[in-house]
Amino acid sequence: MDKTRNHRTSAIPAPASHENTLVRLSTLASSHLADACTVCGGSTGCFIASLAPPNPSIRCSGRLVVVEPMRGGHWLNSAMQAAVPRDVVMVPFCVPELRFSDLQTLEEAEVGGLLLLANKLPRFPLKAACLPIFGLSDDRVEDGISQLGDPNRATPNPFYLSEYFVVADADGIVVVPGDRIENVMPSALAIRERKDRVFGAMCAGSSLRAQTYFPAFLSVQRVLPDYSFRTHLSLHGSDHDLL
Repeated sequence: MDKTRNHRTSAIPAPASHENTLVRLSTLASSHLADACTVCGGSTGCFIASLAPPNPSIRCSGRLVVVEPMRGGHWLNSAMQAAVPRDVVMVPFCVPELRFSDLQTLEEAEVGGLLLLANKLPRFPLKAACLPIFGLSDDRVEDGISQLGDPNRATPNPFYLSEYFVVADADGIVVVPGDRIENVMPSALAIRERKDRVFGAMCAGSSLRAQTYFPAFLSVQRVLPDYSFRTHLSLHGSDHDLL
């Protein structure tokens, strides 16, 4: 076996076995997955707030592959050995010289995206590259990895330890362990569907205030000050209980 191969991925099943998961992930925004992780509770996933894409329309999702440093080798060699098409590559260390040709190589290999945890976005024009890329942003916090479901616990980079899946967009990056993704997915899909319904109703002329029966909530709260908005939504069967 090639000793330079990323040992984290050597025992991971082929991504073809995750086809259904990858298809569903491609329909989700990071906010859907983050909200689902919070609903499910516990150490369900991690949120990375420190990275941003070069423009808000960029997103990616897939199986996460973490590049490990190679002695005397280039980070790109490690990435190419570990990743298969549609994988999202994370580089947790600083890349001294990120070249446009590196992005082209990953793009030709049909990699799903590139997350640079320790690099700012390169200055060369990124519009020529179709590869979704995320890098450190000046207006975001440097210590941007936190545990979803447990906001009081900061988490170091845990992604070498097992298999993970990721959704990344302009709102942030959410990483969920492979053994929890199927538990989180139903909630994430339900949240997406509810938000789509709410947005559709707003486009049709129904305000958010009307959809949540907000005047009725205010009327009850005047009599019962402890009456919560969440209780109100659950009693009215509103689509907003998980928004």
